Amino acid sequence: MPHDLKLSRHAEVRSNQRGIQHKVIDLILQFGVSTRGHSGCEIVYMTKASRKRVIEALGRKLYAAYEARLSSYLVVAPDGTIVTCCHRTRRLKV
Repeated sequence: MPHDLKLSRHAEVRSNQRGIQHKVIDLILQFGVSTRGHSGCEIVYMTKASRKRVIEALGRKLYAAYEARLSSYLVVAPDGTIVTCCHRTRRLKV
């Protein structure tokens, strides 16, 4: 796990259950966009523009290894702790 990721116990369990690797979480945090959620937490997710930035940074071949899992989103508490991670199955209402 990258040293700067702070996952709550719940987020750790969910990432393992859902097969969302720590590298994917790191990519979403690094390249994703964030909006403020209803509970004061940030919702971080990938857009088309975000994905293009990942391709530019990693290259197409490495991006292809992570592409399917980048359709996930993170809920990040105000203190920077990742509360949970989920797969996006439809558009987020933020």
